[in-house]
Amino acid sequence: MQKSGGADRKSTALAAPTSTGVLLAFIASYVDTVSFIGLYALFVAHVTGNFVVVAAALLGQVQQLPTKILALPVFVGAVAVAQLVNLAQSGQPRRAALLLLGAQTALLTGFMALGVRVHPAMSAEAPGILTVGLVGVFAMGLQNALGHMPLLKGLSPTTSMTGNLTEATMDLVNVVIGPASHRRRSLPRFVNAWLPILAFALGAGAAVIGFANVGFWTLLAPILLLIVVAVLIARPA
Repeated sequence: MQKSGGADRKSTALAAPTSTGVLLAFIASYVDTVSFIGLYALFVAHVTGNFVVVAAALLGQVQQLPTKILALPVFVGAVAVAQLVNLAQSGQPRRAALLLLGAQTALLTGFMALGVRVHPAMSAEAPGILTVGLVGVFAMGLQNALGHMPLLKGLSPTTSMTGNLTEATMDLVNVVIGPASHRRRSLPRFVNAWLPILAFALGAGAAVIGFANVGFWTLLAPILLLIVVAVLIARPA
């Protein structure tokens, strides 16, 4: 057993390819767009965006204030649960990541099912809308934590692109006018930063089209992609 754990630790850096980060960025943007459109401007992935929404709600410009206020403590709870899993699986980072992905997949499936149930007659006061939103927040809280787990620590952030865009812009300046030593270091970073940014943009666009046509059923796409991510992580390095 110790030998297996050692192999797991050795493969840590190899189990998070760029494709994993790209897929997770697409998933986060997709789910956040669906929740924003379908749940009265609720962010379930970029959860701190709800601070702005809450401020607007205080002026009567946004509905469903309770969900947006509760989003932050639910998100914190999800991250705390993820860290407990990480501690319980110390020395087995691959297993910890797969457990979190499995939980996120199950929660996103529940988020979709609950959304489908309430959406046809949805209003800001519809029964169950609070539950729908908070299940989504918990699911995406796990993904936020996943990016800080040992196995995926090398990935760029996947639920918000502000940091990626900042780093990509700085690296672009280095590539264009920086000294040769800076160009060599900055070019691969620039490419790796822009891939999740593009995936994030595509996720938002795809979610709009999907939601307009099939409502919450469109969440089948990120659910299936989470399974792909799990396969990428589970396969031997």
